[in-house]
Amino acid sequence: MIEFKVDGEPKPKQSFRVFRNGKTISGFTDVKVKHWQNAVSYIARMAMMEIGAIQLIGDLRVHLLFELSNRRRIDLDNLSKGVLDACNNILWADDSSIVELCVKKIISKTPGVTVKAETI
Repeated sequence: MIEFKVDGEPKPKQSFRVFRNGKTISGFTDVKVKHWQNAVSYIARMAMMEIGAIQLIGDLRVHLLFELSNRRRIDLDNLSKGVLDACNNILWADDSSIVELCVKKIISKTPGVTVKAETI
């Protein structure tokens, strides 16, 4: 099992972006989301090095606890997508190996995400 926390305001990752002129661009990732994902990847890599693990293999159970600084409306699926994608090739080969996912969000004075992952 691995567990770690990434401090900072979690950023949701959307699968597409619609601009004011009505055009849709798929595959576009906002710079703020990229920075958030880089932070998650870095902390995940450090946590794996700390326990001397390479990658979790097999069916996985993952718990994500998002701590947000305000009550703005953010979809949990968009929050989780960015974190799960950021952990690909670090905690696991691909997030398709996750068979159980528990995602929760709360309001907190210390925003971030706590990630717990284990094989089952």
